[in-house]
Amino acid sequence: MIEAMSYGKPVIASNVGGITDVVEHGVNGLLVPSGDASALAEAMMQLADNEKLRQMLGKNAKRSVDARFNWNRIIDNLIALYEKYH
Repeated sequence: MIEAMSYGKPVIASNVGGITDVVEHGVNGLLVPSGDASALAEAMMQLADNEKLRQMLGKNAKRSVDARFNWNRIIDNLIALYEKYH
């Protein structure tokens, strides 16, 4: 999911666990209830039929992943954590 988002691809995911920490429904992807095949199909059709939505979600997906998961950010967070407890 994060890799797809890093390439600017909109994602559809279940609204469970840590997924909701990364995907914001209608902002950088679409969330559907776990196990709800009709909601998944509806979300897929929504993306298939709406190019503007696909582009907007993809652009926001890339931005959010770049902001939270790029290597410089990860390294900075690791150094800060190390310094805090060392």
